[in-house]
Amino acid sequence: MPPPLAPFGELSNSSAQPVAYIDTVGLFVGADRLPDLPPNILSRLREANRNEAFIDDNACYPNGGFIGKRYEVNQPTLDVFNVLDELQAACDATVSRFDIAVDFLRNRHAMKKRLLRQAILKRRSRMCPLMNDHKNTTYWIDTTHRAEAGMKPPRRNLALYSDRPFRLTDDEQPCTHFELRILDPDAVRRELDAAGVGYKPSDILRINPAHHFDRNVSLLNISDDNIERWIQQQPRPHRIRGEIKRFFPDHRAQELHLIYGIKGKLLPLDELGIPASLTVLGGSPNDSILHGRTSTPKSPALYPANADASATPAHRVRHGRLRPTTGANNGVHRVRIDTRIRNRMRGILREA
Repeated sequence: MPPPLAPFGELSNSSAQPVAYIDTVGLFVGADRLPDLPPNILSRLREANRNEAFIDDNACYPNGGFIGKRYEVNQPTLDVFNVLDELQAACDATVSRFDIAVDFLRNRHAMKKRLLRQAILKRRSRMCPLMNDHKNTTYWIDTTHRAEAGMKPPRRNLALYSDRPFRLTDDEQPCTHFELRILDPDAVRRELDAAGVGYKPSDILRINPAHHFDRNVSLLNISDDNIERWIQQQPRPHRIRGEIKRFFPDHRAQELHLIYGIKGKLLPLDELGIPASLTVLGGSPNDSILHGRTSTPKSPALYPANADASATPAHRVRHGRLRPTTGANNGVHRVRIDTRIRNRMRGILREA
């Protein structure tokens, strides 16, 4: 059994280990159950959350029709989870979202650079492979591009920034903040099933953060030498080199991997040091719900550990699975970027 979670206020300011916690949790209440809402639910959530964090009660209007409300709480305390449990029991609400955050306190700039370049969100579509930088925060899925392509909002996303202080202490210590966002009720259910816990909001506190990051995130190291060797294999290397230099100067694996199919070496996620248990805001560390899962996570690799980028490209990845390429050009994979992707890249340059 892992050690109990650290309560809010007992974290060491000098701690250099990464800290994992629930950054946002949300419940959806159907329109037919709104009359059953407990009285003064918003004021009770604000009081339970010390009146410090953002609480939202957005109405949902997909396709123009009202179907219910979402109640989302940022930086929830243990008391908030107790109130949400009561809300779920009264209205048959569904957990519609939870975000697992990891704050890296040591070498934050180097960690941010590494995550930007190597982190890949598993099992995602190649239709919208671009990342999005917005107000010093990077998102692995560009929701604007998805909307322009007529696609639904993403069920999962990653977010990263390093310009804000560590949230669990008051000393304004800077950190790199990395979030795994589960944004859809079906995705939430799959993650909770994988964790082997129930579907109550408080059950989220029992999950193993390292297990869920391993399920959803890969580290793919694509070096500059690997990129150059791959470019030399293409029919028009000068055009491809100029395109990568213009649109992807940071050489982020997420974009190079999904758009061009460039391969690299898969690294173990254990190198990030993501903890196996959550830190809770408020409450007692001896509560029974504060113990995490101890099973070792297992997830299939996108590429073999000894993948050689200099070899002839023989696979492309679709939805996180390896599929062999076929056809002409003596096995050489011709790069064809979707017109919508190319137009979006040009739009980003115009906005800059």
